[in-house]
Amino acid sequence: MSLTIEEKCRIAWPETNLKAIIAVGPMGSRQDYLLFNRETNEVTTGNIGKDRPCWFSSLDAFAERVEKSYGERLESAQYSEEGKANLVRYRAEYRQVITFLRSLPSYKVVADEPVAYA
Repeated sequence: MSLTIEEKCRIAWPETNLKAIIAVGPMGSRQDYLLFNRETNEVTTGNIGKDRPCWFSSLDAFAERVEKSYGERLESAQYSEEGKANLVRYRAEYRQVITFLRSLPSYKVVADEPVAYA
C-alpha cells in the first residue's frame, strides 16, 4: 500500500500547512511524486517504508543531486540505449520542475487566508 501525498507531506513536514506544498508527478525512475515546501524551500521525493523520505533537502541541494546522479549514470556502461534514453528524460523532467519551482515567489501561509505572497 503506497502513501497518499498528504501522508508523505506529514512525514516530511508534520507541522506545515498543506497550502504551502506543491506536488509534482508521478515522475522520475520511480514514478513517484516530488513534494516542494514553499515556506522552507525544501524538496522530498519518494518514501522508504512509511516513516522517511527517500530524499529530503533544499531545492538547491536537490538540483545538484540530480545533475550528479544522472550524469554519473549516463556515463556508466551498465545501461542499454533505452535505459540511457529514460535517464535523459528523467533528468530533463527534474530540470524543468526545478526551474519552475525556482521561478515561484516566496510564500507564507497567513492564518486562515488561502494565499499570501511576499
